[in-house]
Amino acid sequence: MLRHAIPPAARFSRIPNEILRHPHLNGDAVRLLAWQLSLPDGVDEPLSRTAGRAGLGKLAFLRAKGQLKTAGYLHEWREQVERGRWCTRQLVSNVPLSPAEAALVRSPGGGTVRPGGATPTDPTADTTPTDSAPGRLLPADPPPTNTTPAPAGAVPPGAVPPTAGFPAAGGPTGRSAGRHPGKTSEGNTSHPPAPPEARRAVEDLTSLDPRLRTAPRAMLPELAGLAARWLEAGHSAESLRDAVARSLPARGEPVHRPGGLLRYILREVPPPSAPPTPQPPSVATMRECTGARHVQPMLFRPVADEELCGPCRTEHPTAAPTRPLGATLARTALRTATTT
Repeated sequence: MLRHAIPPAARFSRIPNEILRHPHLNGDAVRLLAWQLSLPDGVDEPLSRTAGRAGLGKLAFLRAKGQLKTAGYLHEWREQVERGRWCTRQLVSNVPLSPAEAALVRSPGGGTVRPGGATPTDPTADTTPTDSAPGRLLPADPPPTNTTPAPAGAVPPGAVPPTAGFPAAGGPTGRSAGRHPGKTSEGNTSHPPAPPEARRAVEDLTSLDPRLRTAPRAMLPELAGLAARWLEAGHSAESLRDAVARSLPARGEPVHRPGGLLRYILREVPPPSAPPTPQPPSVATMRECTGARHVQPMLFRPVADEELCGPCRTEHPTAAPTRPLGATLARTALRTATTT
């Protein structure tokens, strides 16, 4: 293995190898922590905003955040600020910290914590986190817009121990924005009721393949809403079944989450295909031969205005059209009598 690395002269961060090679941190967690530790001093950027800038989705961010908290590189506190509002404070570090060590870093004048709980001997040392300091304190929630000083008796930021709990029951909370709604919705309004046709179409999908029979019944309203979009776009229930059948895995392959598979298939609604143009019946362009050599009616497809079929024209190429005789004459008389 050949490696080519040029040490940067500026704009770089010192990340311990323990973070880069941590066995319990995936790539998203390492990137999220390295991004936070590389921010300059004075930049208060919540983890959620960093995850958005790093291109992490919601599930990936929550998974990486949980791994960082378990490994001790991330600590959170819920604290109450002025006017009874609650906010979350977050601390990231380049070394694993216990809850007591994290609380010491967070407390004013607590000093810089080394791995194992050691602190600097000089109590007047600067404790502001830098790029080489083990911890960085940042708010997870945006700070409140009200900058009035906290009233007397408010809980100081360093008095709350690190905890992941929620405010106690009965504690003061912020007033909700806007006025009280005039009427409270009843029942489950997470998914609006779908038309009966859409519900029947979804119920028929479960009988399309035995692997779809274990789809959760709780997902039927959501799937019915997706099927309603297909019906509104001009698709029929039969075309919906055909689209699902074409998207199913091959026979013999297991389907672990049939409800999620149906939701994935029905999420994108393709434009409906145009109905085929009906073709006129082939007998409509045919004509009955007026030749006398046929005992039964003889139909042929004329090229121009000829009234004789090919064999009759070959037999009498120069003969003028003969007067209809026999069965042809009788049918002509019946048609004339019927029209009159």
